[in-house]
Amino acid sequence: MNDWKEYAIGQLFCSHVPGEWGSPPTGHAGDMLILRSTNFTNSGKLDFSNVVVRHIPLSKRKKCRLEIGDLLLEKSGGGPEQPVGRVVLFDDKSGANYGFANFLERLIVSPGFDPKFITYLLLNGYVNGLTLRYEQQTTGIRNFKLGDYFKEKIKVAPPPEQRKIVAIMTTADNLIDRTEAVIAKYQAYKQGLMHDLFTRGIDARGQLRPSQIDSPNLYEQSALGWIPKGWHVQSVNQLFINRREHGRPGLPVMAVTGVDGLVERSSVDRRVESNLTPYGHALVERGDIVYNMMRMWQGVLGYAKYDCLVSPAYIILKPTDKIRTVFAAFLFKFKSTIAKFRQYSQGVVDDRLRLYFRDLVRIQLAVPKSVDEQEQIEIRIAQLNASIESEQRLLKKYVDAKAGLMQDLLTEKVRVKVGEGGEVGV
Repeated sequence: MNDWKEYAIGQLFCSHVPGEWGSPPTGHAGDMLILRSTNFTNSGKLDFSNVVVRHIPLSKRKKCRLEIGDLLLEKSGGGPEQPVGRVVLFDDKSGANYGFANFLERLIVSPGFDPKFITYLLLNGYVNGLTLRYEQQTTGIRNFKLGDYFKEKIKVAPPPEQRKIVAIMTTADNLIDRTEAVIAKYQAYKQGLMHDLFTRGIDARGQLRPSQIDSPNLYEQSALGWIPKGWHVQSVNQLFINRREHGRPGLPVMAVTGVDGLVERSSVDRRVESNLTPYGHALVERGDIVYNMMRMWQGVLGYAKYDCLVSPAYIILKPTDKIRTVFAAFLFKFKSTIAKFRQYSQGVVDDRLRLYFRDLVRIQLAVPKSVDEQEQIEIRIAQLNASIESEQRLLKKYVDAKAGLMQDLLTEKVRVKVGEGGEVGV
């Protein structure tokens, strides 16, 4: 028996009200924590890490205050890669005084519908392009035709099945949340580890060298301040040569990305077309570092694991015998090194900054004289990176599984039932 019923989306809510932006905070009663679309995640949850405080007039404070189970709909905003119409569930249990901005709409779910189920249901519609037909763009801002959207018909599961679907989807969300938390901890640990490795290094016993405060005899003064004994200050032109060689046939064409470094260009954007012959490309040999001079101030670079070709617009660094490539690639991602890249870049605003090779070579860095110590440092960072990548693969697996569950359970493709023992099944 098909007991899913069709409703207009507006029937799922007993009321809805727009938000308030208010005025700057006063430090007194009436100040509220205001959620904006920047606090939305694409998974139907709220990110509370960047909430603003605004003063809301007394006459509007009650309607603006959020309660657990309310939904927030984004009705203005979006962008080229992100349509307007995202929805999130407010489920904060802290008791804090939260309100919402004027580009959002508060939706109060009607009795008989599970707020979390409705969130998943509307989120699935958003993912599948339902909201696109109700989007209109004016002066660069995408607005949402809320009245028309509320007339859209959608099929809804009966209450018992709503609860079971929510239980299954919540389990998937919990797996995703735990994995994201593990990745965040690894990332935070990595920042601290890189700071220690690039300021203290590894001693002869293979251990992290004690700090300069604890063991000052292990350090010496340099042009860059205190550095471990056995290290030296080198300008980039002492560590790298600018390779300028024409390409040769038979090699893959690569591009530099901010996340994955040097990857095959076809995997980044298949629309990229080039009339350049292999000879017109620049040659990169295994062990070289390639960087984008327009984004080096953000640490956008990659190292070559094999011979390849790149656009002649990239800068190619050939290492000398004083530096290991992977060690250098990690050092170039170090926060203080990136700050130097920005300092030496030419340009007035961020999107105009360029780090030319002639400016890069003037930068001074502290590096171990021993390439063995460089190798020990890179090994430790690579091991941690491997752990992070393993968790990221697991996260992708969970996210893909959740997407599949949404497509199956929220469209009647797979029905949820309860077994004789009360267990949930499909």
